Amino acid sequence: MEDTTLVRDLAIVGWLAVVVAVALGRLHLPVVAGLLVAGAVFGPNGVGLIADGDEIRAIADIGVVLLLFGIGLEFSLERLLYIWRSIVVGGAFQVGLTAGAVAGVLLIFGDTFERVVLFGFALALSSTAVVLRTLSDRGETAAPHGRLTVGVLIFQDLLVVPLILLVPVLAGESGPAAFRAGGVALLTAVVAISATMIGARIVVPRLFRLIDAAQSREIFLLAVLSVGLGTAWAMSAIGLSLSLGALLAGMMLADAGYGERAVATALPLRDVLLSIFFVSLGMLVDPGLFLDEPVTILAIVAALLLGKTVVTAVTATLMRYPPRAA
Repeated sequence: MEDTTLVRDLAIVGWLAVVVAVALGRLHLPVVAGLLVAGAVFGPNGVGLIADGDEIRAIADIGVVLLLFGIGLEFSLERLLYIWRSIVVGGAFQVGLTAGAVAGVLLIFGDTFERVVLFGFALALSSTAVVLRTLSDRGETAAPHGRLTVGVLIFQDLLVVPLILLVPVLAGESGPAAFRAGGVALLTAVVAISATMIGARIVVPRLFRLIDAAQSREIFLLAVLSVGLGTAWAMSAIGLSLSLGALLAGMMLADAGYGERAVATALPLRDVLLSIFFVSLGMLVDPGLFLDEPVTILAIVAALLLGKTVVTAVTATLMRYPPRAA
C-alpha cells in the first residue's frame, strides 16, 4: 500500500494556510504570524495533527528560494551597486552594534567569552525570508527603510561564511589550518559572486533568447525555476547562504531583462510554497516551552525586539536617513 502521509500533511497544511489567511485578512492582521502559530499548534510539538515536519520542510525550502528569487527579480545587479552603502556600512553597523549589545548583557550575567561572541553574532542575524516577505507584501522594498533593510540582510547573508568558520575557532580548534580554511572560503565566495555577475551579462541573456525561441510558457517556467534553484544550490554547496544564491539568481534574470515576465510566471507557485514554509517554520517551535517558562521567554523576546529596533534606528540615523525611516 502506498504511503500517503506526505500528501495528507500537505493537504492539512494547505487548509490551515487558507483558514488562517482568510481569518486574519478580515481582522487586518499579518498572515505570516498566523501561519507560524498554526504550525506550532498543529505540528509535531503541538497537538500532532501534522505528524512529521521533515518532508514538509524540504518542500517548504523551495518556497524560501522562490521568495528570495522573486525579490531579486525586482532588483538588478546595477541596483545592488546603488545600495552598496546600505550593504557595507549599514550591515556592519547593525551587526556590530547588535552583537556588542548582546555580548555586553551576557557578560553582565557572567557568561563565557566564547558563548558571548557566538550568541552576540547569532542574535544579530535576522530571517531574510520573513523580513523580505513582510516588506514585499507592504510594497516597501524600494522605500528608504526598505533599501536599508535589504542591504543589511544581504550583509548578514554574506557574513554567514566567516561566522561558520568562527565556530571551530571558538571551540579551541584555531591554528594555521583554520586560517587557511577561512581564506579559501572567502576567496570562493568572491569568485562565486563574480561568476554570477558575469553570467548575468553573458550567459543568461543568450540562454533565454534560445528558450524564447521555443515559444512555450511551460519551458520558460521550467527554465526560470532551474536558474533560481540551481544558483541557490550552487551557492549553498560552496558554503554561502541559500538565500543569497536565490537573491543573486533573481538579479541575474532582472539584469538580462526577463524580470517582470519571470515574476508573472512563477508568482503563483511561489506563494503556495511560501505559505507551506511559514507553517513548517512554526513546527520547529515547542509550545510546551512557553508553558514551562512563559515569563523568561516573553522577557527575552521583548528585549530582542526592543533592542534590535533601537540598534537599527541608530544605524539608520548614523547613515543620515530621515527620522521616519529610522
